[in-house]
Amino acid sequence: GQIISFNPTSEYYYTKGLNAYHEQKLNKAVRYLERAMQIDPLDEMVACQLGIIYSELEDYQRSNEIFLKILKEIDSEMYECNYFLANNFAHLGMFKEASKYAQMYLEKESNGEFAEDIMDLLDVVEFEKEVDLENPYDEEDLIIKNEQSRKFLECGEFAQAIELLSKIIEEYPKYW
Repeated sequence: GQIISFNPTSEYYYTKGLNAYHEQKLNKAVRYLERAMQIDPLDEMVACQLGIIYSELEDYQRSNEIFLKILKEIDSEMYECNYFLANNFAHLGMFKEASKYAQMYLEKESNGEFAEDIMDLLDVVEFEKEVDLENPYDEEDLIIKNEQSRKFLECGEFAQAIELLSKIIEEYPKYW
């Protein structure tokens, strides 16, 4: 018999990932796209699609890490990443960050594909800012600290989680 080697490319895994995504098999899509990223870590389309899927899985932190990596290390002119970041931060309740990235998108792509959506997002952010004036807590700081403590717990770093959660209790004694 003859041995035929099969070395799948990044494009192969990207295509399989997109097919899984279209079939709504998001976890499978993530596996394929992560494999594609291992083969070609500088492929901005693979990274962007992976970030989008993490957003759909509501893993906004991981999604943001990917979009920020694209902008910082792969393609600083992939402005749609600012749109995705703005949406993710809005979902996390971090409206200052959402507004920042929405403005960055509009500066570069005022007539871009997501311009109308970003304007709607800014309206929501402005509304939330008005509502937040009634709230005595700096919610963004609280959200960030809660997310950090969750990561510590997931990684088994219990001492750091306890320390951070104790700080949260001190700083926000009436927060549940």
